[in-house]
Amino acid sequence: MTAGAMILSLISTLDASFTVSLLVSSGQSAEAATALYGIYTGYALTMFSFPSALTGAVSAATMPIIAGAAAVCDRKRLKEAFLSGMTALAVIVFPAAAMYFAIPSGIMTLLFSRAGDVAEAAPLLRILSAGVVLSAFSSWSVAALQAIGKTVVEV
Repeated sequence: MTAGAMILSLISTLDASFTVSLLVSSGQSAEAATALYGIYTGYALTMFSFPSALTGAVSAATMPIIAGAAAVCDRKRLKEAFLSGMTALAVIVFPAAAMYFAIPSGIMTLLFSRAGDVAEAAPLLRILSAGVVLSAFSSWSVAALQAIGKTVVEV
């Protein structure tokens, strides 16, 4: 888990430096590039991360059941708990991804007041919408692997 956190931190730092550099090399001023990166991280990525908070709740509800079923080798109960967690997750993330794709500016306008920034971030959220599903299922799968004692597999 520590290695994963270190890698995530390193990737975030590299992402910031490369993204701003690429924006500057594409003709943006340094100030505009920094502002655009701020819009990306402050608006689009914030919205992208929102369903993941709900993923944590699904994990908190289902992981003890999965871990308990794995501990006593109850494959039927393990499968049922796994499928119920996946179903609950699907009910949350598929509609979120669909709304992020269909009406990104409408959703962001509900939460953010700066219309110009929302207009800049809406296309980015539309691009990130597919990643919402992948990210949520990935993080839930990592939690499920940890619950059954397969922490090495996730790394």
